[in-house]
Amino acid sequence: IVYKKRSGSRPEMGSFRSNVRVYNQDGVVVMTMKSIGLIRVREAESVQS
Repeated sequence: IVYKKRSGSRPEMGSFRSNVRVYNQDGVVVMTMKSIGLIRVREAESVQS
């Protein structure tokens, strides 16, 4: 994950960007991908003290 942000217009949603590299058995990069995802945001759990 290289970036994440909560939606301004839909606060229950957030977006993220990620970079992925796929290596073959010799350790050579054979594919790269940049993706953007949209996901539902879960509320933070409260901490009990």
